[in-house]
Amino acid sequence: MFRAIFSGWDDRAGFDAVVRTCYSPDSPRWSSGHEPDARHFKCFLIIEQDNVPVARCALYANPGIMSEGGETLLIGSYECVIDKAVAECLFNEVAAYARANGYTDLIGPMDGSTWNSHRFNDPVLRAPFFTEIHHHPYYPTQWQAQGFAPIEKYVSRIDHELLIDRARIATKEIELSDAGIRIRTIQLDRVQEEFKRIGTFCMSAFKENRFFTPIPVEEFVAKYTRIAPLLKPELVLLAEDARGELQGFILALPDLFEPDPARRALIVKTAATSKEAPVKGIGHHLLRRTEEVAVGMGFSKTIHAFMSVQNRSASGSHVVFGSEPFGSYTLYHKHLP
Repeated sequence: MFRAIFSGWDDRAGFDAVVRTCYSPDSPRWSSGHEPDARHFKCFLIIEQDNVPVARCALYANPGIMSEGGETLLIGSYECVIDKAVAECLFNEVAAYARANGYTDLIGPMDGSTWNSHRFNDPVLRAPFFTEIHHHPYYPTQWQAQGFAPIEKYVSRIDHELLIDRARIATKEIELSDAGIRIRTIQLDRVQEEFKRIGTFCMSAFKENRFFTPIPVEEFVAKYTRIAPLLKPELVLLAEDARGELQGFILALPDLFEPDPARRALIVKTAATSKEAPVKGIGHHLLRRTEEVAVGMGFSKTIHAFMSVQNRSASGSHVVFGSEPFGSYTLYHKHLP
């Protein structure tokens, strides 16, 4: 016997209990799961079977994300036992809620925006790397069985050979310097101020990305400050012009899910450059500078994570971002008839 329960932000008990139903105590889910976000939040949905919470999702309405002009409801924080009937019950309730509230399209998994957890991992025979979400591999199949189809694809790539061309790096450094571009490391002793500048820059640099919606810079700072204790300043580089304006940055950090420091990869988490930068190639140079530092710190490989296949950076990834695929991810969509 199924029972659907809709609840608000402050009523989390049943919502959180679904995770305990779906995963064993030693699951990687506990260190790399996906959680809801308050921005654009509408409600939680929990499915109980014989009084046991067996499925859940969070529903969002972000006016900046629409599909083919229709009103779009976002589905995030999805968890479900491996039972087709349970998943069908949850999605039937989602569809009923959407129709009752004027939504014509469903997109997920996405917790409100692309600043939060979004997309499912496609099947892969390896452990997750740091920043990669862990979930049951059957989740995409459950969505596909309910009529969801891919609307966006992402890739991660790994470079096993960090071949450092120091002469080329030095030459580019001189070119940038002549153009008034200075590269420095992040200053962690004033990390909130640094992330405020980076966040403001990202709102402009990422605005043409599909499904991008801006958030207040204060929210960006709060999200990134959480990882500040994990950062090594040598791996977060900022490119500034003669006026001190940011023209590009790169943020990388170690794969902390790898227990052996000697085998850890460097993860390039976020990078962006300005289209109005006075010199081309700043992003590429920041990457090569970061890799040069990484080699000196003992890293031997780099993971370039979560690149949209529609972005120019991903299309050139076989040259710039390593030669081997390391993961793929899917965001799904369904139009409600």
